[in-house]
Amino acid sequence: MAPRVPDGLVRRPRLRSLLDASTRRAAITLLRAEPGQGRTVMLADWARTATTAWLSLDATIRRPDRFWAVVAAAVAHSVPRLAADLSLPSGRRVEPITAGGVIAVLDRLPHEVRLVLDDLHELTDPAVLDELRTLIRYRPSRLRLVLSSRTEPPLPLARLRVQGDLVDIDGDALTFTREETAAFVAGAGLPVRPEEVDRLHHLTAGWATALRLATDTAAGGPIGLEDVLAMLAGADGPGAGRLARGLLERLPEGDRSFLAAVSIADPVPTDLAVELSGRDDAPSVLARLRVLGLVTDGPEPGRHHIQPLVRRHLRADMARRHPTRAAALHGRAARWFATAGDPVRALEHARQTDDRDLVADLVRGWAIPLVLTGHHGDLRAGLRRLGTAAVARDRRLRAAGELLAAAGTADGGGMGDPDGEMAGLRALRDRIRAIRPGDDAAVAGLEPVPEVRAAAVEAMVAACEGARVLLLRGDPAAARGPLQDALATARAWGWSSLTMRCAALLAAADLVDSDTAGMERHAALAVDAAAEGDRRSAAAVSARVVLAYAALLRARPDDARHHAAEGLTAAGETAHPAARLLLHTVHGAAEADGGRPVEGLEEARQARAAFSDRPLARREAILVATLEHQMAVAAGRPEQARAVRRWITGRVGTTGDVLLMAALAEPSTGSSLRPLVDGSVLTLLAESEIEARLRQIGAGQVVADPAGARASLRGALDRAAPLGLVRPFAHSPGPVRRLMAHQVGTFGDTDGFVRRALAAGPSGRRAGPVDALSERETAVLRLLPSLATMSEIAGELEVSVNTVKTQVGAIYAKLGVGDRRGAVVAAYDAGLLPTPDHVDPWWEPTGVG
Repeated sequence: MAPRVPDGLVRRPRLRSLLDASTRRAAITLLRAEPGQGRTVMLADWARTATTAWLSLDATIRRPDRFWAVVAAAVAHSVPRLAADLSLPSGRRVEPITAGGVIAVLDRLPHEVRLVLDDLHELTDPAVLDELRTLIRYRPSRLRLVLSSRTEPPLPLARLRVQGDLVDIDGDALTFTREETAAFVAGAGLPVRPEEVDRLHHLTAGWATALRLATDTAAGGPIGLEDVLAMLAGADGPGAGRLARGLLERLPEGDRSFLAAVSIADPVPTDLAVELSGRDDAPSVLARLRVLGLVTDGPEPGRHHIQPLVRRHLRADMARRHPTRAAALHGRAARWFATAGDPVRALEHARQTDDRDLVADLVRGWAIPLVLTGHHGDLRAGLRRLGTAAVARDRRLRAAGELLAAAGTADGGGMGDPDGEMAGLRALRDRIRAIRPGDDAAVAGLEPVPEVRAAAVEAMVAACEGARVLLLRGDPAAARGPLQDALATARAWGWSSLTMRCAALLAAADLVDSDTAGMERHAALAVDAAAEGDRRSAAAVSARVVLAYAALLRARPDDARHHAAEGLTAAGETAHPAARLLLHTVHGAAEADGGRPVEGLEEARQARAAFSDRPLARREAILVATLEHQMAVAAGRPEQARAVRRWITGRVGTTGDVLLMAALAEPSTGSSLRPLVDGSVLTLLAESEIEARLRQIGAGQVVADPAGARASLRGALDRAAPLGLVRPFAHSPGPVRRLMAHQVGTFGDTDGFVRRALAAGPSGRRAGPVDALSERETAVLRLLPSLATMSEIAGELEVSVNTVKTQVGAIYAKLGVGDRRGAVVAAYDAGLLPTPDHVDPWWEPTGVG
């Protein structure tokens, strides 16, 4: 059961709402926070608002059966009606508790249940972690998992994030807002003015431990809150000395000196703590201070944080009383970080010294890696620290400045401007080539600069060649080899900016092939690799477009809307007009698929009108026109549909995609779809070809030529499933959906794809409400998509065949259908059957290549 909430806890509805929203949006929530941020208390408070099973993990859980036993016990405590089925082995049941057994019982949860796994970082046994992966993979539809940990757990989280099955909440969300800070101070019984609340919130940054320390000090001693605030601000005040002694008086002098030395870095790696303090026992000192709450562990192993109030005080005290020592420590930290391969932190510390030679050495030695990791601002700050005159006198520093300028050029181009993108990449390649091998080696202990330069030149040459073949020749197959080579080199050296550019280009190649798995895989990698300074770059925005469109094609409108909205936010008003047009159009289509067709269509129309007559690549123009035209036809707006066809015909002429638009809008004209199917006309989008195949399967063919209809459907599936193109099937006509429902279970490798397509119909497809099904009717309904007979369903549910027939009849009546296939289609359309968790592994993203 959940831990008891402390007396006097300040209620924070914002956090409850945040957790409620995360569990509504995704099946899994990951909460990561450092000790002292109130992670467990927050979850315990939230757990009281709905049925929650609580499991506090520890290192004693070392066997799979033990893991499933504690999971079963936690759920049984919260859902008593399942307690008997989840009980430990007894005389009646002697087999051990297994994953399959527990998950089978959890599949019968009567309502939504949250399962909180607290202190997940304590779970280290590989076999037990495998069992947790099993629970995640086969999680029951009514179970919401909440993973609470200090660190990122070793689980397949990247795929879950891409699929929209995981929501992340980090420790920043737990920081107190200004209003929560006021409530906290009031709860401590302190008289406080509004301006004092403002200062306290600002100086503590809303950190729970810092707030508690400040209020306890003010409430429990002779000094008041005003004195505490003076200390927090680093100012001298009557209570400053007392508060400082209160923070550090429990430490021996050696530990206080240790803290002062390591406080200049945040976070401070263990080995750097040894270097700064000169103490070989630094690990044990850090462990001792951690117990006292003065040090916390960061999310990365071996990195530590000094308590913010303590760190701020020690830094200010050292800068005031021992400035020479502070500068020397910063210089030592700069050299340590440079040797450790972290030029960003190295330059950050070097700039706080008077040693300009050290700054110059770092700029010379790390210009190429800083540019290729996207840390342009850090390189620029280093050059500014040296001054314009010093840079102009030094050929090597001038080369760094020219490289930085070329990197700025490479940020242009992107979607809608292939020539600009090529020019930027070539400029960057040429400046890296111009830095000769002997130009940069300056700091002893760095990796050999010739190796860095050689690898950078090799990667940039490959990236430029791949971009040229893709953007100027339009040959994605030939582009993949050099782009993958460049990507592999960039990832091996940790060059995040170059990784982002190569992955974005590979995502664009996948877009040409309509390969949604590749689109998601490479676009997600590009977005994740984009450093803070690269998030507005053309390549990062292009990746957002591809990521949103991939989610749309896979019939995940919520994900598509989310990615498109993030792309528009990141791009701002300065993005290339083509990128904004594509993002708005995909966002509008996602709105329409999600049940807001009028709003989605209007967004797409306005975006196209704002784009006006600017140039646009053929494929991108077809993509925009296809989505807007689909929305116009579905909304019964023939004039807008014709306007879209005129717009696209004027730009690209007559392609198979345009023929499809005419056939869908005016079927009475007899427009033939056969040229799209047999390939006799150029069709730019694979989704257009698949749509044409599906539209050929009419109600008449299903009745008059059922074998031919099934063959046509299989042909469309064989083309679409490897690409993950679910959306055309989700939007397919009623006869096609009924045929899929009738044949589900007979499609072999593509059967999982068919189930997902049936489940992914557009929101609002069913016009009327559905009478609530009973629990037993719901159980029967979930088995109807299978090939099981009535007798087999009865055996599965342990009831009579007549009982199943009665329940099936009730299901038909409530859904307004007359047969089993109609019930399956209607149930999927009404959202009564869940989207299958299993999808075919050969079209689901599995890695990055």
